[in-house]
Amino acid sequence: MRKVQLTADIWQRSPIRGAWKKDFSPFWNDYNRIRGSREAILASLSQEFPNFTQSCQNFIYDLRKFSGDKAARNRLDQTGHAYYLGKPYFEDNIREKILTIPTKNGTLQDDLNLLAAKRSDGEVCAAHDLSPLYEAV
Repeated sequence: MRKVQLTADIWQRSPIRGAWKKDFSPFWNDYNRIRGSREAILASLSQEFPNFTQSCQNFIYDLRKFSGDKAARNRLDQTGHAYYLGKPYFEDNIREKILTIPTKNGTLQDDLNLLAAKRSDGEVCAAHDLSPLYEAV
């Protein structure tokens, strides 16, 4: 036994070809369905809102710098949203679409709720908890 990161190359070479194809095809199909839906929503947001990509980059940058950059912390705190999804980064209608982005657990909103439940005895960290989650989406 060894740990293997299931990249697209590994998926295409091993699990979905050969005797075990029947076992792994459902995982591959789910992955592609979720990825396709996620990419469609993000493409739609990018077309509908020309500054969407730059806003995402600014948002992630500020999440990463939350503890060490007072200006970044102030911008994030201004959002008034539990997970910092708001102005100056995103309008309310954009936030609602972002929260519906599909993930393996359902939607981004579902993942955020799971994270909050996991950290119920402590605090959700912008740099270590939220930033990787948003970046993955």
